[in-house]
Amino acid sequence: MCLDLGPVRAGFGPGCLEVPRVVRIRMQRIGRSRRPFYRIQVLDERVRRNGASIEQVGWYDPIAKDPAKQVQLNEDRVKYWIGVGAQPSDTVRDMLAKRNLIKLGPWEARRLRDRKGVEERAAKAAAAPAEGEKKAEAPAEKPAKPEKEEKKAE
Repeated sequence: MCLDLGPVRAGFGPGCLEVPRVVRIRMQRIGRSRRPFYRIQVLDERVRRNGASIEQVGWYDPIAKDPAKQVQLNEDRVKYWIGVGAQPSDTVRDMLAKRNLIKLGPWEARRLRDRKGVEERAAKAAAAPAEGEKKAEAPAEKPAKPEKEEKKAE
């Protein structure tokens, strides 16, 4: 398949550039209201949450009492997809790490950096209203003009 993009063509075949396709491993919600159930799917990144999937590699039932029955994964297929470059979502990444299917080193470093950024923004947001309160208090401390008081007294 080759898409005609003018002088540069994307797709397959001679004179074509291959369009990179990012594949994600993420959860797809199914189940009824107040009874969630998720399929763990391999999807193209551009597909919406409940869109068509490439392959189903497991499921997650958050309502199940037994932790062993909450998650079911086809570990061989998950390893294959990660091996060919599929990127798991954060939630799926945590599930895979608990089963020792992936190493968390680089992702934990990114997650720690993101957490520090969130904490810094929260500190700035907390400091901004405090400065606004100081500015609001300053005009209230100014003494009232004595001329108006004298006129009212007469």
